[in-house]
Amino acid sequence: MNSYVRVRACPDPNNFFDELIPETGLVTCGWRLTTHRIPVPVYSPQSDKDGKVTFVDTTWLHAESDCEEGELARFRQDKLPVLLQLVQALGGYRQTYLAGSVRFSMFYEEFVKDGVSSNIEPHKINIGVDILNFRVNDGNGNITFDAQQDSAEKARRALQDTRDRLRAASASFSKNLDDDFFRRAWESFNLAFGADEHAISHLYDVRDAVSEKFDQEGQSACKALGLKKAEWTDFGKVFNDGSVKGGRHNGQHPAPMRPMSDQQREKVIRFARTILSAYRDYLDNQAANDAKPAS
Repeated sequence: MNSYVRVRACPDPNNFFDELIPETGLVTCGWRLTTHRIPVPVYSPQSDKDGKVTFVDTTWLHAESDCEEGELARFRQDKLPVLLQLVQALGGYRQTYLAGSVRFSMFYEEFVKDGVSSNIEPHKINIGVDILNFRVNDGNGNITFDAQQDSAEKARRALQDTRDRLRAASASFSKNLDDDFFRRAWESFNLAFGADEHAISHLYDVRDAVSEKFDQEGQSACKALGLKKAEWTDFGKVFNDGSVKGGRHNGQHPAPMRPMSDQQREKVIRFARTILSAYRDYLDNQAANDAKPAS
């Protein structure tokens, strides 16, 4: 007997997963993620007159996870949250190349048993915010191009270059998604770019995630990741030591809250990226060491 849950979701923007999920698919955290091109009918007043319907290819995310019939009642408690966290983590990594997150215009949950599919419950959900603009970075997280400030042709070429770089880098990123804290850290990074002024506070969760990882192993995160203690401390001060929107202890500071300055925002975003990059390198090195034959 072969049974599993399949989620079919239509992302907006429709190309959201193009560079994140390879053609062969992505298997991680108990989920198999693939993308499929599906023709969707587009109706117009002219369609009613001549009886012809235009079909437009759209990309759909297909996510499958093994699930026995007896586990189905807890699907939304046990399995769906992991998938949504994966989407947020992938969105966080995409944020370092292409600004914005994803909404699903359609989202269907199906139970498949012995090849027979039945709906669990179709519904719509929203994740993140709309696409605003794309960015090109230099590999170190520094923004070197803003599409809104250049011509359409230059923007098109730069966007393609960015997508190519994102596709090439995604494989290295995706292989570490099985690490719970890595996944949480990238999910938090993505959430920090939400529309609400307080969303920036999620960047502190990036630091918390790696702290917890190494605290459990009796290590210092700064030492293990080669991070500068002064930068670690300064990052914390922005969130902990003032009445700012997105701060963590505003109840201790009764003065009216102010937005973070541009300099502060740049500083905490840059250091959060540094943490994520260092943690990725750490996991890559651990995997390489584990793969070495015993001497």
